[in-house]
Amino acid sequence: LNHGSVIMAIVRDAVNITDFGYMNIFTLLMSLGNVFLMLLYQFVSAAIFGKPLNWFVIVPMCFYPLALSSWVVLRKETTTTALMDMTKRQDNFVSKVDTIVQHYPLICEYNARGWFIKRYEDSLAAFNKQAIATGQTLLNNARFAGWLGMMAVGLYTLVGGMQVVSGRLTLGSFMANVHAFASVGASWGHIYAIVLQMQSCIPNLERVTILMNLPLDIPQRMNLSNYRIRTTRTLRFEAAKRSDGTAWPIDLVPIRIGLGLLRTGGMHFLDISQDQLVYILGPHGEGKSLLLRLAGLVTVPTKTTMESAVFVPSHLRSLFIPSEPMFFEGTLKENLTMGLEANDPDNDMTRISEICRRLGLSRDIRSLLDSESVFTWDLKLSYTQRQLLSLARAFISNPEFICLSKPMQTFNTFAKNKVLALLREFVTSKGICQDDSKWNSRRPRTCLVSTNHNLDPKLADQVVHVSLDGGVRCIKEADPTKKTPFLGSPSMKGEMAAITDTSMLPTQSSGAMLDPENYASGSPSKYFYFSSV
Repeated sequence: LNHGSVIMAIVRDAVNITDFGYMNIFTLLMSLGNVFLMLLYQFVSAAIFGKPLNWFVIVPMCFYPLALSSWVVLRKETTTTALMDMTKRQDNFVSKVDTIVQHYPLICEYNARGWFIKRYEDSLAAFNKQAIATGQTLLNNARFAGWLGMMAVGLYTLVGGMQVVSGRLTLGSFMANVHAFASVGASWGHIYAIVLQMQSCIPNLERVTILMNLPLDIPQRMNLSNYRIRTTRTLRFEAAKRSDGTAWPIDLVPIRIGLGLLRTGGMHFLDISQDQLVYILGPHGEGKSLLLRLAGLVTVPTKTTMESAVFVPSHLRSLFIPSEPMFFEGTLKENLTMGLEANDPDNDMTRISEICRRLGLSRDIRSLLDSESVFTWDLKLSYTQRQLLSLARAFISNPEFICLSKPMQTFNTFAKNKVLALLREFVTSKGICQDDSKWNSRRPRTCLVSTNHNLDPKLADQVVHVSLDGGVRCIKEADPTKKTPFLGSPSMKGEMAAITDTSMLPTQSSGAMLDPENYASGSPSKYFYFSSV
């Protein structure tokens, strides 16, 4: 979808449709009413004063609309084509400007100003050329009513003048008829100008209609939502039957991801219990991101089969975090609290600042939380800072199910440790910086993380390997007997302290990959390396 088309649909098309389209309907009705009153006056005056109808007024009333409407129909295709070409070139020009503004640092770094200026100038020249051609077309259309009126008056002057010379028509009647021709022509010319303005809005209306009727995935999402609700209800009753009373039945309903869209072998389904931290690893470009987008309900299959169906319990809020951090134009607080209501307990400045601190964000960055300044954050912050803030935004929103795509690809060992500790705490504590006394009343948290790094397998409840050759394989199974401990317990405090210890991570470089056959053992001697350029 062209950005320029969307921008111009808002600032140009919508305005033209309103001002020159719908608002002109009232002006058109008023002008038609004036013409109708002129025609009605001819009949009423003839009846009152007992005079014959002045056909030199009646005939133009019928002649002008017939001729003008025929001209509009004949010129419709030419006019519409010219207007559409002009709007397309204008959209292309705006898109070029938008591209230059958004990617100016990249243009500067590669010293490509000249090339982009050439593209800008070519686009502007093409738009100006088409604008001139369209202006000529519209001008010819607008002048037709005047030409028609002049030809009608000229023709009557020739015919009526001969009648005056021959004595069959008085000079006063001749002058009155000429005035009637001119008045009727002026009235219909005004109506014609309004019709031309309304006709010029047709391309705008077509473009807005096309944009508003682009295909959406709403039907698929509605079907998926209904499927999630029905399946959750069924599985909840089944879980209640086998529950031992230590957990709510709704918390025992698993997450199931159909692997039909990416399976070339291996498992047909990936089942994930709630309250688990799951690593998704594998070679580049072989399905990890697709698996996460399916799990995060970002990608919805157009044709759902049993093997491609995705089931996430309907009561869980799911969130997909792409590998590229994104920020909109607003304050830092607005970016980090996106989606939270002002009175939401999670939208607490103390909590937000603490999450940022624990992620390792500096005091200077945290001070921006209280600032009303609006920046272009892609230029204001480094990539690592934006990646950390993207993770902070996910923890602040506090969903029950998070899918993270390569969240630690730019971090050093120390930063990676902090993130791993928070991911583990997010699952174990059912959220970050939450009230410990309300742990039992909170829903379990589940986290899927795709990675190419050598993460400690002991921290994960489940490890899944994705590749084109082997498909999706579970190389570390979750322990079905494991109970989620409370973070405040002594054993968990010791475990979290061990996680934050930088010596716990393997010492290999960040370019190391894990051997999926031996990953579950977590033995440092079983790591292997891949060469990178």
